[in-house]
Amino acid sequence: MRISEKKILEEMTSEVVQSVKQLSMLHGDIFNMLCKGTRDFMGVLLNYAEDNILGEEELKAKYCKVNDLLQAALGAGVISDELINAVDEVSKQVNEIIPKKLEVVFFCYKASMSDCFESIFTAAQADPECDAYFVPIPYYDLDGNLQPIEMHLEAEGYYPEGFPLIDYRTYDVVKRRPDVIYIMNPYDDHNRSTRVHEDYYSSRLRNYTKHLTYIEYGLPVWPPKDGNDPRLEPGFLPGHIYCRHFVSVTEGITDMYRNILSPGTSLTENTRIPDDAPDDRFLTLGSPKIDKVVNTHKEDYTIPEEWKVIIGDKKIILYASSLTSLLMSSKDEKMEIKGEQYFTKLEEILNEFKNRSDVILWWRPHPLFETTIRSMRPMLFERYNSYIRELKNSGRGIFDTSIELARAINYCDGIICDEGSILWLAAAKGIPFFMPSVQKYRQDPPIFDDGEDFKAPLENWVTRMRNDKGANSIKCNVCVWWNCFLEEDTVINKKYNRFTKRFIDFIVNEDKYPEVEEYKELLRHLFYDFVVNPDGTAGQKIYECLKEKALGDRNGQNT
Repeated sequence: MRISEKKILEEMTSEVVQSVKQLSMLHGDIFNMLCKGTRDFMGVLLNYAEDNILGEEELKAKYCKVNDLLQAALGAGVISDELINAVDEVSKQVNEIIPKKLEVVFFCYKASMSDCFESIFTAAQADPECDAYFVPIPYYDLDGNLQPIEMHLEAEGYYPEGFPLIDYRTYDVVKRRPDVIYIMNPYDDHNRSTRVHEDYYSSRLRNYTKHLTYIEYGLPVWPPKDGNDPRLEPGFLPGHIYCRHFVSVTEGITDMYRNILSPGTSLTENTRIPDDAPDDRFLTLGSPKIDKVVNTHKEDYTIPEEWKVIIGDKKIILYASSLTSLLMSSKDEKMEIKGEQYFTKLEEILNEFKNRSDVILWWRPHPLFETTIRSMRPMLFERYNSYIRELKNSGRGIFDTSIELARAINYCDGIICDEGSILWLAAAKGIPFFMPSVQKYRQDPPIFDDGEDFKAPLENWVTRMRNDKGANSIKCNVCVWWNCFLEEDTVINKKYNRFTKRFIDFIVNEDKYPEVEEYKELLRHLFYDFVVNPDGTAGQKIYECLKEKALGDRNGQNT
């Protein structure tokens, strides 16, 4: 018997005990009404025990005896001492049961996003007191009208051989009621490009576990030092409301959620945080995505033979295109096609690699990039595919849609990335990176730097990072990436022309830049300054924390 099953039996048995105590003081019609209700409730309890509890035949027999004695009391109009003793005995036996293993389940819809679960699942698997299940779940692509058009299931064939996957059709969460459920998708029916099957909405799963836990796939781009910056209000999703816990990577993000999602807060006209919402909803424990990158190295991975031929002895620059910049650039009303501004910059970056023999481009889009374009920017879909075909056919680059983001991070020498989670992963490894300026952040005409090398931008970055050690140059409350690593520096209003080419030359010729090692070390300092459990232990600590809470249920310490 698991913790959650014991908890249900304890609560149901307690109801019967209280009813029998009341019956001892009643008679007549009131007695008959309560006795009949108690007997009917015993029938429900018996059905639950039969359907959900494996073994415990002696306990089930005692429940049957209580049921028979209630039936006899209903006929006699009075309860017997035997009934009183029987309910006391069964209550004592339930309370003395030592629950068996914890049961935790991970519901994953995108295999390429499974790194946000991986180190927690590994910790659970290693615990002899836990049964851990990894269940790929179905999801749908949506059309422009938000209607499902195709169902997907990323199971066998999407994960490494031997990875222990459970068929979602055989895992009955309603009956099993696991002690902890981990989810990565907080949207329910609010997403605009994909949607998990409705059986896995947070609004439903919360009914089948006490510890529904949301693990973010995306990491915050602008992590605050505390939660008091009014510009950092997140968008609220069903998972923020229905999950019992959600895990943050920084103390500032936790404080922000705690402030904004405080008990009694009205989020919308019909949505309100309960007055008794517990404070331990917010757990600052770090990210398994960071664990994966910190705990792995290039030597831990293999790559296809054709990739090895393409790479040779060249330097590698990873281009990680994200959803954030794509959707932000779509707000430009001057563009006839939404998102065209982003694609113009994308094409510019791809073109910089065309005639280079000393570096290759490793392009890895966000796992939902293609789906989002097809659903929300369909006029750009063929253009996107043409870029992919050209890169593959050229032999000058790699197009990567595998589940191994950490492999790409560990292989690369530099990174071109949009605003997104990968900023943290680059900083963790001390990998040089920059963010292309898809939009101009200031209206003033910028000062142009027409230099050919990377000396000016690097010196600027190092000086700023050395002085601020992760804090914003303009003394805001957040870790500011965009002021340090954009081709358009908004602090000093300077535009570095030919920035992509200059960055590529920098990566290929690092030995010409004496500041590069300090720059890499300052990146790592910036990472450690903000992230909780940056040493690769976040997954283990998340698992231990949730296990402790589940064991608290066993001992009656949690309410």
